[in-house]
Amino acid sequence: MQHVGRLELEPADVAGAAAARDDAEPGWFLFNGLVKHVTLTGREESYQFEPGVFCSEVGVAPRVGGTEEDDAYLVTLTVDMNRDLSECVVFRASDVGRGPIVRAQLPERIASGTHSCWAPGDSVNGW
Repeated sequence: MQHVGRLELEPADVAGAAAARDDAEPGWFLFNGLVKHVTLTGREESYQFEPGVFCSEVGVAPRVGGTEEDDAYLVTLTVDMNRDLSECVVFRASDVGRGPIVRAQLPERIASGTHSCWAPGDSVNGW
């Protein structure tokens, strides 16, 4: 078993991660894209945001009725310094390289590095 962040993964599992290119912002720790790692084969698939757009860590939301390992959605929050706004951005875990399938603008720009996680609504008291 491999330990990735707080996730325990079997060797064949898929891991999604926010990523930073080496040339992104020298001297800053900012994520400017997503990378999907297939740990069994070593294959990677990635998506790069536009310059000046940075994302948070990636939450994984399983697709209702999903049967495949990557039959899920990857959810991240972005900070767009060019347009002074933030969005909730959703990707199909099975096709990260294709880009977002949904973008929802947030009412205010959030701070870079905002943390998030996914939980089914029925597991949250009062939801």
